[in-house]
Amino acid sequence: MTWDPTQIGDLRGRTYLITGANGGIGYFAADQLLRAGADVIVAGRNPAKLDDAISALSASAKVPAAGIGKLRIDTSSIESSTKAAAEITGRGIELDGLILNAGLVHGPKTRTVTPEGHELFFATNILGHFAFVGSILDSLTGAAPHIVWLGSSTAIKGEYSFTDPELADAAAEYKPMKVYAHSKAATTMVGAEAARRFAKAGSPIASVIAHPGYALGGRGPVVPGINEPTLKERIVDTLQAPFSQTKELGAHALVRAAVDPQVTGGEFVGPKGYKGPTQIGEAPRYATDQAAADRLWDYLEKATGVIWP
Repeated sequence: MTWDPTQIGDLRGRTYLITGANGGIGYFAADQLLRAGADVIVAGRNPAKLDDAISALSASAKVPAAGIGKLRIDTSSIESSTKAAAEITGRGIELDGLILNAGLVHGPKTRTVTPEGHELFFATNILGHFAFVGSILDSLTGAAPHIVWLGSSTAIKGEYSFTDPELADAAAEYKPMKVYAHSKAATTMVGAEAARRFAKAGSPIASVIAHPGYALGGRGPVVPGINEPTLKERIVDTLQAPFSQTKELGAHALVRAAVDPQVTGGEFVGPKGYKGPTQIGEAPRYATDQAAADRLWDYLEKATGVIWP
């Protein structure tokens, strides 16, 4: 079935939090949820950009800006992520879903560590989110809450043992896109393992992985202050049209993973390949490697200091 976010029903009374919602795919996911009547908390590291996103979302979805929540979080920092979680729990916010969209795609050309001592891609794309989610699980109180982890078409295939999660031993062979794919494979593995753990515990929480395909800003609608591709970017992105799609279409996967009752946990939601209709499929084969999943989970708990209940 082709997924149409304009026909997802009435989401009034539900609340979703989206990290990295101040731009790109996260912004369009927020827009689609707001149009369906949901309450949305936009989260990101730059307060000014969050304010710009709230203004644009308010105008687009025709909802009061005061009704769109805001949360500052820098997922490259474990400290920032746990502080953001404490703010959510401290405010007594109840959530029906999390969309963990924030991430680093185009990073430094050489291996870089954060002030906390973690490899930058790994910290931003998985460590911060793991710490954040593990600290606010009690806030997921909806009838069937969904946690959506953002995977990538670059990490659909491959073998990932996670014996060296932050690639410290591979620093001499550092290639940014390979490191990015590795971090997304870790995200996929965590999403699948969380689904198994929730199911074993009898929890109503569904953990699912979504991927937007190859989504480009230059092919999508112009949103002042949010998506303003240059002429060169539009030309380059248009030339890639045969194997890409807009970020607006890419957001369909995130939204479906968050709200579709057919998604029950552990699935891989997104187009088949780089573009196309959003489908519900199985997670990549490597995500079923229980030994690798256990190694990664243990590493994440030790690295973040957050033990999931």
